[in-house]
Amino acid sequence: MVFQHYGLLPHRSVIDNAAWGLEVQGVDRDARYAKVREVLALVGLMGWEDRFPTELSGGMQQRVMIAMAIASRPDLLILDEPTTALDVTVQNQILDLIMQLKRKMGVSILFISHDLRIMLGFADRIAVMYAGVIVEEATREILFSRPGHPYTIGLIDSIPSVRRRKRRFKTIDGRMPLFSDLPQGCKFYPRCKFKMDECLQEEPELDDLSYGHISRCIRSKDLMSNGAIKDSQS
Repeated sequence: MVFQHYGLLPHRSVIDNAAWGLEVQGVDRDARYAKVREVLALVGLMGWEDRFPTELSGGMQQRVMIAMAIASRPDLLILDEPTTALDVTVQNQILDLIMQLKRKMGVSILFISHDLRIMLGFADRIAVMYAGVIVEEATREILFSRPGHPYTIGLIDSIPSVRRRKRRFKTIDGRMPLFSDLPQGCKFYPRCKFKMDECLQEEPELDDLSYGHISRCIRSKDLMSNGAIKDSQS
């Protein structure tokens, strides 16, 4: 797993940080160093093995974290906001690196992010969560062309676009509810511009709309058929 904040151990070198997981697993020194040198080459850090975290940029430290995560050759790599603390240029480099590793190693990736724009060019499938539950899930193409949940529609509509640069920047009204005071029925009801009285009765179940596209909204099919995302962007 790769976290948002790299948090490398400052007293350990790059190779020793990247080998930490293998060391905990009991892999002997020569074997773990051999494996780690391979993954450091994959993440573009060959030649930096004996450096320390204070000598590395933020992007390079995140590469060390990725090397640590893939050194054990996992089937699943979980990335929790791995690019949030990085500037846009370094962010793109890390995303390119992750895609290269996916192709070379055949590893599955679970990418957790608040930036839907990143998911547009990165993910195969996207699950949108609100108030602790999945409210919509679909392939990237379907989610961005035919979203079926008002929260997803609001998120897509709030992505900056040069096509709408002369228009007022759109946001979702209201704020996230406290988990200690969740609203009755649909958790998105107080912020939803498509709400009806029926939405207050009970929280909707996930509805299978088509081809693995699921949504937690009683109006999903209406929103998709009426092109709600196009209407909201007009």
